[in-house]
Amino acid sequence: MSSMNNLLARLGLKDEHPGGFCGVWLGSGKTLEVHTPIDGSTIGSVKQVTYDEYSRIVDHACAAFER
Repeated sequence: MSSMNNLLARLGLKDEHPGGFCGVWLGSGKTLEVHTPIDGSTIGSVKQVTYDEYSRIVDHACAAFER
């Protein structure tokens, strides 16, 4: 296990994370790798939200501001 994987595990994080949140985590789109600027190695990855998931997030945010 790499030192980055050890750090993620200690923080309770996984190698792949969902990319959006609106009360529940969303992200069923393409996977985007995240790289460290230090040496370019992969830190982890994020599942991008789809258009429908993004619309759901925006709808929830708008409803929250209307309260």
